Amino acid sequence: MVKKLFLTLWFCIGIISLFDLYLAIEYQDIIEDHEENPIAKAIIVSHGLAVFSVVKILGTLTAMWFMLKAYQFSNKLGWALTLPIFLFQTWLLWYLLFSVPG
Repeated sequence: MVKKLFLTLWFCIGIISLFDLYLAIEYQDIIEDHEENPIAKAIIVSHGLAVFSVVKILGTLTAMWFMLKAYQFSNKLGWALTLPIFLFQTWLLWYLLFSVPG
């Protein structure tokens, strides 16, 4: 049961990241003006949305791999890494869905 909960949170992290990328692609005409993450904005401005997409996908996959390996090594370590990331991603999803662009 605990492992299923961990995997559910882990999977949700990936889905929310994918949704964030979808929004960036969907709104690519205005993303440079509205992106609030300074690192993401710098990549988009200097290298374009295609490079940003690859970096985001590879970064997400790498983070998810580390979380899974940490859980396999130690349940406590896996939870310590995954739970805060899940909480942040949940907040990000809320922000993406309900915030009003400035």
